[in-house]
Amino acid sequence: MTIRTESKGHILIVTIDRPEARNALSLEMSQALCKAWETLREDPNLRVAIL
Repeated sequence: MTIRTESKGHILIVTIDRPEARNALSLEMSQALCKAWETLREDPNLRVAIL
C-alpha cells in the first residue's frame, strides 16, 4: 500500500508514498484516502489531518 496513516494525539497524518509514479493516485490509493477521511470524520479524538 502506498498510503500510510498514523495518529499522533489529535492529528491524523496521511502519507502518499509512490515516487515511481510521482504519487499519482491509483484506484486502490483513492479508496485508501477515502478510508482515511472516514476515520478522521468518525473518530472524535482526531481534529485535523495532514496530507
